[in-house]
Amino acid sequence: NRIHALDGLRVISILMVMVYHYYYRFDGVKYKYPFHSAEILYYGKLGVALFFVISGFVITLTLTHCNNLLEFVKKRFIRLIPAMFICTFVTYLIFTLFDNNSLFPASSDFRNLIVSNTFIKPSFFNRIFGLNLEYIDGAYWSIWIELQFYMIAGVLYFLSPKNLLRSFAIYSAITTTYFLYNKFNVNHLHGSVSYIYGHYDLWFLSGIIVNKLYTNPKSHINLVYLTVVIAVQMFIQSNTIAIFCSAIIALIFIAFVYKQEYLSFLESRFLGRIGIATYSIYLIHQNDEKKM
Repeated sequence: NRIHALDGLRVISILMVMVYHYYYRFDGVKYKYPFHSAEILYYGKLGVALFFVISGFVITLTLTHCNNLLEFVKKRFIRLIPAMFICTFVTYLIFTLFDNNSLFPASSDFRNLIVSNTFIKPSFFNRIFGLNLEYIDGAYWSIWIELQFYMIAGVLYFLSPKNLLRSFAIYSAITTTYFLYNKFNVNHLHGSVSYIYGHYDLWFLSGIIVNKLYTNPKSHINLVYLTVVIAVQMFIQSNTIAIFCSAIIALIFIAFVYKQEYLSFLESRFLGRIGIATYSIYLIHQNDEKKM
């Protein structure tokens, strides 16, 4: 019962992120030869935003098939833990054995292997215990964002199953306001926004709205909600190319709801197989493949 177009979109997402990491993120740094990347490649990082929208859609669907919060948590961790354990171990092994020039020293630190498998942001442990831990691979930052969304969405859904959209929209309004205050005000609020995913939740919220539209395409009010959320996200981006990319993401999901034939090329069996594996690919794509 998989929605195959989503697997195709996952492939697009991971390709965008890989292009960003390989050609812009380090821009010749950590490579044996210098080069300079085109500025447009910077926006490959919006592949993560596309992942977040897909997560908002899929998690909403998953919640409707769970009887309680415990069942939902169990399903999430059954999906997340095995791949995380295998991929972090592979990363640790590769860099312990072959990283003689310390390309990514954090990847050969056993403590980082352990902390990465907790799914919790390393700085959380650093602040409490005075440690100096890092993710075994820097790309894991988004896993912490995803985990926060799972927790919040799960709790809100089982408190009021019929009102997930409204509840999460209210929550998003609060966290986005907090984020914007810190972004545009020199007198930052006490504490760090690193533990609250701020504007990222607008992408998850977009996914929830798309799910509602997918099940009821005639709901014009949800289309208005999606337009407003994307408009706010564009305001936050405050960059012409980023705004353009955000608009493209919005148009993709509008086509996903109303003009599915436009996305039929995403439903190929080949893309589907890759799409299923994108979580594992994401976990090893940055440090491991750059080392190779």
